[in-house]
Amino acid sequence: MDSTLTKILNIFLYALLGITVVLTFFFFQGGVTPESINSLYPEPVYTSVLLNWTYLLFVLSLVITVVFSVIGVIRNPKNAVRSIAVLAVMGLVVLVSYYLADGTKLNLVGYTGPDNVESVLKFTDTILYTTYILFVVAVVVAFGAFLFKLRR
Repeated sequence: MDSTLTKILNIFLYALLGITVVLTFFFFQGGVTPESINSLYPEPVYTSVLLNWTYLLFVLSLVITVVFSVIGVIRNPKNAVRSIAVLAVMGLVVLVSYYLADGTKLNLVGYTGPDNVESVLKFTDTILYTTYILFVVAVVVAFGAFLFKLRR
């Protein structure tokens, strides 16, 4: 059963990676919106698609973290402290990211949309800072694991 679950999860992760690569390619090679062709900062056509995909991946990672932590508590109550610690650390990372976020309105020439408000800007900054923190942690852990294997 575990090997089947592992295979399914690997396929799922490769599908997510493939979608991300394709959307990133479209973002960089898809051209710019007609309204921003002559502006100082042209907007790529697929900006909103890539941002929505990033939001989806962020929420998915949070949901998976919570679900597997709850499953871990149910399957092995003695390890509940570890699962609660994982949730607490994730909450702390999001909380630190929220306090680092800036909600100051941006001076966007020609933009009159509804998203240049404090709540949206704080939310976006929170996601960005959380991503940066988790990326740094992932690199440090990967490097630490490599060094640990060399030491053995």
